[in-house]
Amino acid sequence: MSNQNNGGKFGTGAVFGALIGAALGLLYAPKSGEETRKKLKVEAEKIKQKPEVQKALKEVEKFKQKPEVKRAINEVNKLRKAVKSKVKTKTKPPVKKTTK
Repeated sequence: MSNQNNGGKFGTGAVFGALIGAALGLLYAPKSGEETRKKLKVEAEKIKQKPEVQKALKEVEKFKQKPEVKRAINEVNKLRKAVKSKVKTKTKPPVKKTTK
């Protein structure tokens, strides 16, 4: 691997780390849920417009098109659906018995 490629990976990681940090900061701020969601949406749109984020998003899309990544994504989705259906069946609320 070249140093330039590693630099790109570092930059992409730094951008996503910054996004996660900003989102967590907003989520833990003492504001109402509605205010926080609005602020998150506005800030996310601002961040998405930055050139380095646009570049990182394009790289993610290219990565997702690789056959081995597509297979992995499909497997994860199948497992997620299986777990979700099992959780639904095990978390049904108990039936209340009425006593007379």
